[in-house]
Amino acid sequence: MIAARFLQGLGSALLAPTSMALLIDYFEGPALVKAIAWYSSVSGLGASIGLVLGGLFASLWSWRLGFYLNVPVCLLMLCLSWRTLKESAISQAHERFDLLGTLTSVLTCSLLVWGLNGAGQLVLVLVLAMIFLIAFVVIEYRSQAPLLPLRIFRNGVRTIGYLCRAILNGAVLGYWFFVSEYLQRVLHYSPLEVGFAYLPLSVTLFLAAMVVPRLINAWNDKGVLILASLTMLAGFGLALVMNGRGYWLGTGLPMLILGCGQGLALAPTTNMGIYQVPAEHSGTASGLVNVAHQLGGVLGLAMMVNFGTSLVSAGDVNDQFRVAMIVALAMMALTLLLAILAGKEEAE
Repeated sequence: MIAARFLQGLGSALLAPTSMALLIDYFEGPALVKAIAWYSSVSGLGASIGLVLGGLFASLWSWRLGFYLNVPVCLLMLCLSWRTLKESAISQAHERFDLLGTLTSVLTCSLLVWGLNGAGQLVLVLVLAMIFLIAFVVIEYRSQAPLLPLRIFRNGVRTIGYLCRAILNGAVLGYWFFVSEYLQRVLHYSPLEVGFAYLPLSVTLFLAAMVVPRLINAWNDKGVLILASLTMLAGFGLALVMNGRGYWLGTGLPMLILGCGQGLALAPTTNMGIYQVPAEHSGTASGLVNVAHQLGGVLGLAMMVNFGTSLVSAGDVNDQFRVAMIVALAMMALTLLLAILAGKEEAE
């Protein structure tokens, strides 16, 4: 299963930035904002539907069947891509593959995740991660064909967009994990009931994402991201205060608010991540949005688990959930601060 998940990760790493780059190629201006909003809402909705279907298979048959759901979906995507997408007529110059940059970036990310996810020698692992990170930056600075052109980060709007996306998804993924634990171990929900319990979040996420283009036109990305951060702060705060008061007050109502916040945040962080990016770096910028999303989610979840297990006994799910929500509140406060600091910059 680990080997299969490794292959899935490789495919996802190719698919996510490529799909975003296609949007950048096919749309511009207000149409691009609307396309990214649809992209964000559909991806969030798909994740929520997956939770329900996964719960259905786990309850009625076996959790293993959930892995087979991806097979017909991927075959359908392959057919649609083959029929719809046109091969570019522009020939790209052959560039040497940045092997050293790839290796140091993978080692950096792996060591960071391992360090925050229970490594025995935490300090040593994190020091090694920082060494490989410095090596990666030096390699990319000197490379003629870098894996990650460092000039991407010269634009402060893009950099803040990546940071906000990482922190936001770290808080969200941590909440999804701990609320699943709470629903199953405290409220004794079945896997299917847990899947349906996420529906309030799914519905409001989708609806919020639909109004994002109009909000961005009125308030710009910074204003919408500030609103999203405040909404997420309210949702996590309510989840902390109402914890232990049953599903609708303790989980359903906070999910309605968190779904709104997540639906509002995905499009502006994506727009900021590709803000005024040169055409030749559109794939890299969209890839960084995905890297921030995935790596931030893993690191955020690892932080919540570590704080929860170190401060609270392993069997106390309620108190672990409260600790996780305090961490999520701190993360969203940082996101709000970064959103306030974000500004408009001239094109490079």
